[in-house]
Amino acid sequence: MKWLNEINGNNGRFEGARVGTAEELRAVLDAEMEKKASGF
Repeated sequence: MKWLNEINGNNGRFEGARVGTAEELRAVLDAEMEKKASGF
């Protein structure tokens, strides 16, 4: 997971979740928990 700000995240080489707000972070974590709970 990468936290985006005005310094990083601009070149697009990172593969994975990208977040820049607490709400985005929560959504990514919630989605991962749902995957885990469903067995994926």
